[in-house]
Amino acid sequence: MPFVEIFAPSGTVGDEQRSVISSRIAVETNSAAGLPDTDEVRALSWLVWRDIEHWFVGGEPVKEGEVPRYAVRITLAEGATTAQQRASLVRRVLEVLAEIHDNDDRLTGPPHAWVQFAQTPRDEQCLSS
Repeated sequence: MPFVEIFAPSGTVGDEQRSVISSRIAVETNSAAGLPDTDEVRALSWLVWRDIEHWFVGGEPVKEGEVPRYAVRITLAEGATTAQQRASLVRRVLEVLAEIHDNDDRLTGPPHAWVQFAQTPRDEQCLSS
């Protein structure tokens, strides 16, 4: 199942925005991987939000209150998605981020959002109850 990490500079994203972004990206990640939107699937799809205290762009710190920047790392099982599905997921993630902010054009390209994929070999995944 997908494991998503969202990174943003501390103080740039409010609680309500964080909640909406997290919920929507979890749904989009599952959908892009071809998984149904059910309670069972959602229970296995984890997302963590990381507020980063020290975030630098071009060697200069991003100040509290500046427009948010994001890094989104999505870890999927090896072979769980095709290159086309991952490209679609990048677009979906950027659309979610753009919709939550007033100036959505800046989030559809660099340097305000970065989506990265990681894969784990299927035989190395471990779930416990």
